[in-house]
Amino acid sequence: MEYLNAFNYIICESISADVKIKQEDKSLILLLLLQPSFKHLIIIFLYRKETIKIGDVAKSLLSNEFKEMLSSEE
Repeated sequence: MEYLNAFNYIICESISADVKIKQEDKSLILLLLLQPSFKHLIIIFLYRKETIKIGDVAKSLLSNEFKEMLSSEE
């Protein structure tokens, strides 16, 4: 979840500097902060035909984290 902390830091700093970031750009920033192990998610989102939404990216990442957590408990 380090990528979410880094993402939130970047967004907060941008807001405090009065820099406006579009939703699609926020999504791309989040994807760029991901580790190489998330390559499959990055590819899926970058090659979609519709606009990338930050909520969709966040849901996918949290779902992936949850699946990994469950599999490590077994």
